[in-house]
Amino acid sequence: MKILEIIDELEKNSQIKEIKNFERKTSEDIEISDITYNSKEAKKNSLFICKGNAFKREYLLDSIKNGSVAYISEIDYSDYLTCEKMRDMGCEQSIITIVVKDVRLSMGILANLFFDRPWKEISLIAFGGTKGKSTATYMLKKIIDDTKGKLSGVISSIEVFDGKNNVEAGLTTPEAMELQRILRREVENKIDFCSMEVSSQALKYHRTYGMRFKVGIFLNMGYDHISPLEHENFDDYFNSKMIMMTQCENLVINKDSDHIDEILNIAEKNISSEKIFTYSIKDENADMYGKDIKYDVKQNKSIFTLVDNRDGKTYDEVSLNMIGDFNVSNAVSAILAAKILGIKVEDAAKTLDNILVKGRMNIVTAQNGNIVAIVDYAHNKMSFENLFDMIKRIYEGYRIVAVFGCPGGKAFNRRKELAQVASEYADRIILVPEDSNYEDPDEISNDILKYVNDESKAEILHDREFGIVKTLKESEENFIKTGEKTVIAITGKGWETTMKVEGKNVPIKSDMKIVTENLY
Repeated sequence: MKILEIIDELEKNSQIKEIKNFERKTSEDIEISDITYNSKEAKKNSLFICKGNAFKREYLLDSIKNGSVAYISEIDYSDYLTCEKMRDMGCEQSIITIVVKDVRLSMGILANLFFDRPWKEISLIAFGGTKGKSTATYMLKKIIDDTKGKLSGVISSIEVFDGKNNVEAGLTTPEAMELQRILRREVENKIDFCSMEVSSQALKYHRTYGMRFKVGIFLNMGYDHISPLEHENFDDYFNSKMIMMTQCENLVINKDSDHIDEILNIAEKNISSEKIFTYSIKDENADMYGKDIKYDVKQNKSIFTLVDNRDGKTYDEVSLNMIGDFNVSNAVSAILAAKILGIKVEDAAKTLDNILVKGRMNIVTAQNGNIVAIVDYAHNKMSFENLFDMIKRIYEGYRIVAVFGCPGGKAFNRRKELAQVASEYADRIILVPEDSNYEDPDEISNDILKYVNDESKAEILHDREFGIVKTLKESEENFIKTGEKTVIAITGKGWETTMKVEGKNVPIKSDMKIVTENLY
């Protein structure tokens, strides 16, 4: 792609404030080989994007050393890139400087341009909301895979599958360049459908800019991700979530969500009413309604009745290989989305009898049945309340132990909220590290501890694996001593194999692996 095409696209979208070291007659034929914001990935003839709170000028120098010929930024670094520095790096000509109004928006614009809008060549289904995005995304992927007889793509906080490669995810929704790159690979790999999670950060910072979703599913609205690095207040969080409403051909909305009237009002302003579909496990008037929910604890299954009010049909004894009302709700959303995609309701429902979603309500029971470990990604107030409420109802009479932590540098509200929920439901609380990043993990745990109603039932352990193993062993010892059965909720990391520490992803053993190796 020519540099001139990039400049013209940014000009067309009113993003350019200033351009330096670019002459149309001499520079317009420069071929851009790639666009990246990672200086380590820059190569000959790359366009480098200077973005992010952690950006340093040195990254720009590194990208130039690796071959970048131009950069985009909200700041003009040309005074920093002196002739002497350029000569020292062996650069024969000045680097092209493109100063823009909004570097995040510019990145979204250029990602679409550079990869030629691959989302137009695939049926893209987006899941938004505070909780349940991963679970519902994988439910729909399972439905599509089984009914179409062909693997579909997925972009989630668990992993990314592009039709050939399956890799552990970094962000819930990748940055714009990565997102369009993944979708282009999916098109090249003959993928027809892709289910993806869309986070509030992705919407706020234009990672999905310009994209249209065949179906958008809005699961719920809670209070989360409020911090200086994420959303300054709830209004910012809510408004960011609502951007998805402007990008969908069809909308599926949970009538049980908080703020539902406001959500539906915004939806109706952006899409015709016949393209808006509702679901519920509480409101029998929703377009699709799940009711009469029962649990088979031995089989770890939920059994429910599904009512399709638009078609006037009822489906009895739908079996879901996950326990919990919230998982039934997610299943109803996925089945409704599948119906919009042309999949028969009865066929969609059958596929969920043997579904497994990594790190979502994964239950491991000791052979003697005395210890039950639940590995779940629950990490905010809404997911904690749903998880522990379910545990309390289903595992009546069991001692409850909560093993969790909170991330560093963001979502500070969780420290108080998770402590309060755990205090209400758990007999014992074990606080362990969880993506502490640049914060001291012990300080995070002590911060959480301040909100535990009875500190005597809580313990801070400095190593996550040690904390999980210790809890399993103590629970077995407690049964031998008292005959009391225990259910242990291990939350926050699931099947993840890295921990964010000091800005780096440090390899760890996943919670699931620790449990399966130590619970007999």
